[in-house]
Amino acid sequence: AESRVKLLAALEDSARDKPSFSVVARPGWAAGLESFVHPSGSVGHAQRIVEFSPSDKQAQYYGKFQVRGVARQWREGPGALHCGNSLGITLAAAGLASPLLLPMEESNFAVCVVGQPASGKSSWLVAASSQWGAHLNAQKAKQLGAGESANYTLNSLEELFAAHNDAGLVVDDFRSLRGAGNPVDIIEQLAFALSDGEERGRQTSARAPERFRVVLLTSANHSLQAKVAGSSKTVDRAFLDRLIEIPLPLERSSVEEFHGSRGLDQFCDRLRSR
Repeated sequence: AESRVKLLAALEDSARDKPSFSVVARPGWAAGLESFVHPSGSVGHAQRIVEFSPSDKQAQYYGKFQVRGVARQWREGPGALHCGNSLGITLAAAGLASPLLLPMEESNFAVCVVGQPASGKSSWLVAASSQWGAHLNAQKAKQLGAGESANYTLNSLEELFAAHNDAGLVVDDFRSLRGAGNPVDIIEQLAFALSDGEERGRQTSARAPERFRVVLLTSANHSLQAKVAGSSKTVDRAFLDRLIEIPLPLERSSVEEFHGSRGLDQFCDRLRSR
């Protein structure tokens, strides 16, 4: 009986101790701004260790966030080809902007490169996303980097935003985005989804909708703003505020400095391979 009392007292004392680590289910800022959680590890000076443990549904997104090399190698590889190319530099910077939204108290937004097909837009998006990682499949990595295709419904795209919280997201070519209504309706819904920064709740799910902070990089062959402005709908001003469009620096090319490449195709292949 005496041993039993001592054991129960010890268990009660142990239960009052604070846990030695905390668990988070998505990347981004944890414990305020003390720690930043990345799928490959956490950075910062939080009082407790932070462990990343995504849900089974979202775990599929994080295999591409693998550390390979160091920042210097990126600068000497694809980064070197950015020199003299204004669009590439802009997208590379925007690709790293998502972690700044919380400390700067800014809202989500999208950056869309607008220009003719086969102008090299997608190659710069691949390079921008490669700062975060790349798909494990080599062919998919060369095609998308760490980005995704737009072959999503709007609801599943919101889940993707939440999965990339504070880590940014590249979605190549908006033409294949699926949703209810005409293309203008879908674009407007996307803009408001970014503005709200929250998944829409589903009647079939008991899980509360997740909030997210994300800078979305994408591309389009024609101006989405012009398409919306030319429609018969009355569009909220928030659409223009949330969807920033960047035209090509040249009429038919996104590349200003070829760094010895014989043409656009060879340059883009070098950029993606690096």
